[in-house]
Amino acid sequence: MELTVWPGRWDSASMDPDCLASLAYVRFSGAPVQIRLHNRPALVTSVTTSPRRLSELPRLRHAGNSINGGFNLEHLFAYLRKENYGVEYDFSEDQLVRMTALMRSTRARLAPAVAQLLWLEARVYTRVTRPAFAEAVGLPASLVYPVYRHHATRNRLLASFGYDLARVSEDALLQQVTANGVDCIDQLSQVLDQARFFVSESGPCCLDAMVFGYLWPLLKAPLTQSNLSSGEVPALLRKLRQHRNLIEFCQRIQRVYFPELSSAVGSASAAGGDDASLKSGSDGAVLRNAGLFLVITSAVFGLYAWQSGWIVVQP
Repeated sequence: MELTVWPGRWDSASMDPDCLASLAYVRFSGAPVQIRLHNRPALVTSVTTSPRRLSELPRLRHAGNSINGGFNLEHLFAYLRKENYGVEYDFSEDQLVRMTALMRSTRARLAPAVAQLLWLEARVYTRVTRPAFAEAVGLPASLVYPVYRHHATRNRLLASFGYDLARVSEDALLQQVTANGVDCIDQLSQVLDQARFFVSESGPCCLDAMVFGYLWPLLKAPLTQSNLSSGEVPALLRKLRQHRNLIEFCQRIQRVYFPELSSAVGSASAAGGDDASLKSGSDGAVLRNAGLFLVITSAVFGLYAWQSGWIVVQP
């Protein structure tokens, strides 16, 4: 089996929530999966491409099958269970019903709120999300893909909530998306209470993987005041910081199932990375990409000019 995911960033195994959730479930189950870091998305040609086609990652390939987990993690989890690499076989019927209901609620309420914060909050997108994904894909895709995904995320959220310009403003709808995410975090904290995992104390399940995938990037991404449009902590992150049990849950998953990254948990704040180091790294990436783009553009133009006879090389 081969699982293709976005690469890691911010002391996280993957900077994409769905990819991180799939990696967590693979670690929980011990499935013999080869991890492939994806840095060249196939769809970088148009920002008008259907948002549904963004569901390529995470992607699991096995025995001629290709299972896309983006926006449909449950399908990927179900396939692993079918291949005897699940962790829920001993769950009672009540536990399975509870797990399924919480996963649907998390997918419907928390996932859109996280996507909105990372891709639609102007300064977070400009200073955090776009530079990270641009560096991952490299030139020339870095000039297209982040913008494409920004628009695709917006269109998907508006479509999923039945957006109607004549009835409600876009800002009001996005505020409702955030409110839904805040309520979901409250619910998850109440369900977890003082337990180690959400459904069974014997170990984590796919619900734990999903919650970890959505919350850990919020805790580790550099969502500092200088990277926020209003200078204030977003409501979603502010609510998460109020629930110590959810923070400790995420830290526990990271420490136990991603030990190669666990040293970063103690060395960096759980509320975000170092702003100065991020700014330096982002600025460096931007300058490097701009320089490469200038060199490539100049070379292409020079070759075209020479072939067109604009430039004549004297012997």
